[in-house]
Amino acid sequence: MEFGRRLSVALAGCLAAVVIAPATAATKVNAWVPERPVYGVSEEKNVPVAMADGTVLRANVYRPSDPRTGRPAPGSFPVVMVQTPYGSALGALSGQQGGVEAGSETGAVPYLIERGYIDVVAEVRGTGNSGGRFALLDPIQGQDGAALVRWAARLPRSNGRVGLYGPAYMGLDQLMTAAVIGPRSPLKALFPIVAGNDTYRDIVFDGGLMDAEFDLAVISSIFGPLEEINPVVESGSLADLLKVELQHLPGLASYNVSQILSIGLGGEQAYDESYWQARAPRNMLARIVANGVPAYMVGGWSDVYQRGGVLNYSGLQNAWAHRPVSVPMLPSQPVTGRYQLLYGPWYHLDAGTGYDIYALELRWFDRWLKSERTGIDHTRTPLHLDELEANRWVNASHWPLPAAKPTTLYLGAAARLTAARPATGGASDGTFFSAVSNPCGRSLEQWAAGLGALALQTGHLPPDPCTTDDRLFESSPGALTYTTAPF
Repeated sequence: MEFGRRLSVALAGCLAAVVIAPATAATKVNAWVPERPVYGVSEEKNVPVAMADGTVLRANVYRPSDPRTGRPAPGSFPVVMVQTPYGSALGALSGQQGGVEAGSETGAVPYLIERGYIDVVAEVRGTGNSGGRFALLDPIQGQDGAALVRWAARLPRSNGRVGLYGPAYMGLDQLMTAAVIGPRSPLKALFPIVAGNDTYRDIVFDGGLMDAEFDLAVISSIFGPLEEINPVVESGSLADLLKVELQHLPGLASYNVSQILSIGLGGEQAYDESYWQARAPRNMLARIVANGVPAYMVGGWSDVYQRGGVLNYSGLQNAWAHRPVSVPMLPSQPVTGRYQLLYGPWYHLDAGTGYDIYALELRWFDRWLKSERTGIDHTRTPLHLDELEANRWVNASHWPLPAAKPTTLYLGAAARLTAARPATGGASDGTFFSAVSNPCGRSLEQWAAGLGALALQTGHLPPDPCTTDDRLFESSPGALTYTTAPF
């Protein structure tokens, strides 16, 4: 499996240089530059928002203010909103304002607020200081998101337009919200980062095999203790804390424990059936297009959702062209700048680093939430790819890349990978099977969501050599490596 991923990514990177114009060629439409920060930031915490079933969610609202007086700035402003299951305290503890970073979940985020946006950080049902029970990608979160969008559009000093942003789960919640909100809604734009296409096949199961370590780590850590710890930090009173904790605690059994047992023991959630189909972003893409919500996506070649980013791009473009979402794009089909993808050399946690992601996000939201002529949607090449190892960006329009012709390669003698079909009844190679593998490889960093890479970047240290050289991984017991001639 790892071989297949490396080969497909390498081929994409090599072919991109052949068939795509340099990235700078497609950005001459407009001389747009980001406006300077002119506003301060005022905050209102733990604002209650009642859902249709009576569950009360909580949100922090950050507004542009007069930097001299601290009072709310005059005028009306569009709203950007993130829906987080990790608790708003996570942002506060890392010195953030306004939620997680647009690109990498680290750093401060007054960028949009200082340039005339109201920022809403809403906590997903059953998490943080919000009431109710949490369940992974529960479809009710889409309904909650739609209610939050309509509520945010009516906030004081709002101009009635709302955009959604945020990475990972927050990106998935954007897609869920946009799929159910309906046409002609206040939701005018999405900016999802590292959001998958099919949660079951992207990360929960891999080729039909359970990604046990990853699944158990996520269920027992991120979506477990955080549900109970965050309210301790965020609640304003003991009474509020007890009320929220009593709503959250049953979720540990109804979701965390039950999902571990269902997946591990071959229950309903072990199979790609109704439970996962209702949670697959792939099945939401056509409705997002029908609802008229544009999306600028950001992803990474080494993200845990590695396959999902480009499939979301092709799916949205297909839906816009009135074609089935899950089929490959045709080389001749029209494309639109309403659905774009920036695919860089990133893991899950560091997506967007090294790129001016905030300015890109501002340009997108200025276009759809302020009706400014930024030119970002005026492009014939809405697919923006980092060419691996070449340190440059290239632009394309279709995925799969039209010049990427499928080629059959065979495992051959002397550990070679060749185009020559082996003779009937060819030889076999044996290997040692172990439940563990050499940890020195990019695969470990990818499935750790790039945590090590992010730590090294934060400390301004060189990259981990295990992520740039696979020779130790390929020479370990249990590994079989077949190599092509140079391309």
